[in-house]
Amino acid sequence: MSNQNVNQKSIQFSFVSAGRMLLVGGVIFLIIAVVSQFIPIDYRTMTVTSNGVSQPATPETVAFLRMIFLLVFGLFGLAELVLGVVCIRYTITHKKRAQQLRETGERVTAKAVECVPSMLHTFKWWTLTWGIGISSCRGRSFAARRHRHLQRLHCVYKEPGGVTHQFRSDYLREDPLKRLSKREVTVYYEQGNSSCYFVDVDGSVKK
Repeated sequence: MSNQNVNQKSIQFSFVSAGRMLLVGGVIFLIIAVVSQFIPIDYRTMTVTSNGVSQPATPETVAFLRMIFLLVFGLFGLAELVLGVVCIRYTITHKKRAQQLRETGERVTAKAVECVPSMLHTFKWWTLTWGIGISSCRGRSFAARRHRHLQRLHCVYKEPGGVTHQFRSDYLREDPLKRLSKREVTVYYEQGNSSCYFVDVDGSVKK
């Protein structure tokens, strides 16, 4: 195998980078939630407006504000940590399953029908980091018009006996149809269970 093939960038999108960003964001929010509990606040220099009337703050008011910071930033932090773990675990589990299907599954050549944009799209923050968002797959929303949607390749395989199977690839960075020889793609599926499969787009495109 040549170096060009080894270094070929995968068309399949990986959620690991998104998971790492969520983990970092979650840690930052949790740090803010904890630090806010120890920042010195002199309630005597604060005023609180209630029903349009300003009045001096009390120790109870400061304790309430600390609790609000703890709940808001803490919950956001925990949510991002959970989503980050889910993204990374999903990618690792999916890679293991794909490798197992390559080694022990049935290998067939399916016909690529179309590549359809999904609801997930990628975007950049200050052109430095990548993120993931959800928007209309029809391109009506601002995000759909501005950012690049992840693609999913739809393909079919017809057995000699006449049974037709439909497969969908994982999320892809780009449309691979032009790079597929004869619009054919390799699919691996579990023996006796065609619903458990893996569409090997990276292994099917022209290098």
